[in-house]
Amino acid sequence: MKWVIQHIVLSPNQKNKTKKSKGKKDNRMNNNPRKTPILPQDDSASGQEQREIQLAHAKTEYIWNYEVPSVKGVPMSKEVPESNKPTLAWFVEVIEVAVQIVENTLANAIEGDEDKSFDEIKSVRDKLLSIKDEHKTHESKSIGGWVHDLLHEAKQLITISLGGASEELLKLKQLVDQHSEKLSSASDEEANLDAYKDLFKTIKLSPQAEQFQSDSMFAHYRVAGPNPMLISNISVIPANFPVTDEAYQAYMGSEDSLAQALADKRLFILDYKELQTLSEHCGNYDGIAKQLFVPMVLLARPKDADILAPVAIQRSQNPDDSTIVYATEDSSTSNFWHWQTAKSIVEMAEGNYHELFVHLARTHLFVEPFAVATQRNLAEVHPLNILLTPHFEGTLFINNAAAGSLIAEGGPIDQIFAGEITYTQQVAGNDRLAYDFYANMLPTDLANRGVADSAVLPNYPYRDDALLIWSAIEKWITEYVNIYYPHDNAVLGDTELAAWTADITEQGKIKGFKAITGKDQLVQVLTMIIFTGSAQHAAVNFPQSEIMTYAPAISGTIWGEKNPKGDNKEQWKATLAPMQLASKQLNLLHLLGGVYYRMLGNYQTNDFPYLDWFEDSQISGKGAALERFQQALKQVESKIESRNKKRAIPYTHLLPSKIPMSINI
Repeated sequence: MKWVIQHIVLSPNQKNKTKKSKGKKDNRMNNNPRKTPILPQDDSASGQEQREIQLAHAKTEYIWNYEVPSVKGVPMSKEVPESNKPTLAWFVEVIEVAVQIVENTLANAIEGDEDKSFDEIKSVRDKLLSIKDEHKTHESKSIGGWVHDLLHEAKQLITISLGGASEELLKLKQLVDQHSEKLSSASDEEANLDAYKDLFKTIKLSPQAEQFQSDSMFAHYRVAGPNPMLISNISVIPANFPVTDEAYQAYMGSEDSLAQALADKRLFILDYKELQTLSEHCGNYDGIAKQLFVPMVLLARPKDADILAPVAIQRSQNPDDSTIVYATEDSSTSNFWHWQTAKSIVEMAEGNYHELFVHLARTHLFVEPFAVATQRNLAEVHPLNILLTPHFEGTLFINNAAAGSLIAEGGPIDQIFAGEITYTQQVAGNDRLAYDFYANMLPTDLANRGVADSAVLPNYPYRDDALLIWSAIEKWITEYVNIYYPHDNAVLGDTELAAWTADITEQGKIKGFKAITGKDQLVQVLTMIIFTGSAQHAAVNFPQSEIMTYAPAISGTIWGEKNPKGDNKEQWKATLAPMQLASKQLNLLHLLGGVYYRMLGNYQTNDFPYLDWFEDSQISGKGAALERFQQALKQVESKIESRNKKRAIPYTHLLPSKIPMSINI
């Protein structure tokens, strides 16, 4: 809870962002750079001079830094410029979610509804909701209705209100501290599933999370869970995963076989080998050793079926060290709790793989260099600066907060996840630096994993919905690029774009990034950046609140006896997180997965009253490119909603109405 309040809601550096950055000298640009975007080669001599002045100043605000202790060697911004700090509207959204967490925490810690703390909570909540309503009222008014002095007064009132909200949240934090010992003193023997469910007093427990022990839900997570980007089709069984045909047929039926399934492209694998270093350097919590395994999982698509079935799990990369456990849902067999324990081992590996790699490294840390390089190399009047800047809103701020607390020593990741914190930081940083830009474009990644073909993997909600978003963004960017770049030579002649590319490659350390030589390539590059900062982050961020708040389903480490077999239910239960850590996980991930701010296609300024961002009529005029993009997103929304009516479990994380423009939480 301290991280929630101190580093997100109560950021001491937050100010009303109505002032221009000090020292900015860009006469034409200060007037309105977004009204007349222009490439450097098309600008006048005086315009080019002004660009150079503005960019020289930008380089004093956006400085590369490779020495952030928690992600050493990974390019970050040395400071968070004032213009990159969150809007007042963002703070209101975060405050509302934080209050939900405080209410739930206190509901767990307080023994009776008559406790006066509940009245205090309700009072504070009402005040905060009143602040939000006031802000929304001001926000909804047209700028034409504001006299300058009244607009300034409205901004000041909202800022003062948020200051009052901070004071109220501090009171709530004190209440949480007063009662937290009641939860932490609970006996570990009470840590059965009912106890974990009981943590969800005022926050709803997702039915998906509650069904985590079923094989069907385990398989569903692989294609529509927090990390649906690891599953790969295979044409041969790996040598270090010696699954037997006899065991395969015992579960899948004698009419099937490994050879037939391989020939039909019906076998899939999950390989968590990237966790090897972390598994060898596990930490401890409160004197209790943590454990992390590096499992391999075989899944199969039965003949004439669309839904995957998990078949076998090996908990390590070396078959000599780990007996393969085969699937069973028959609770009367001796193998049942071995299988449940093996699935838990996978889900705790998944927790680490998801948070450190697909979430932190491949979205947050991946996007930051593009945000820094854009401001350092593309003038404010450059069409690509205008396009990209809204997609970086809040990213430097949230990354700075996370690096300084979330993934720091003693922070939530250190407590909840398995590795010693220095190794946790190291593997996340290494993953970011090894993440290849072009190889991980959505269509290429799907093809590389052998899952692009719906005939091979028919039930893959992430793929199907993500491709709709990718296509909509790609069409929008194609129109945008065509407006400002009439031909490939315009791309080659763009000196600022060349400097941007070089900065990303050399200073931003984006693997595989290279010179851009034409319009088609530029479209793909911009699509990848925008998709990652919006849809891809949404796909991995928002399942945190829906699925990952429930520690028995997915967490960060295995507890209990060393290398547990899970001979019975009690031994399996002993592998689950202590109740206090389960509560911390709920609090943290409900916040991180609960804030939806400024959805995709909603380009606005960051200063209240949040006006339209684009002012070039070629982009934002009636029937122009932006309107077509927004209409395309509505069509995508409708198509996904139609798909969800036919899906056994709706997949909502890539609905455009639930995809923020940027990584802002």
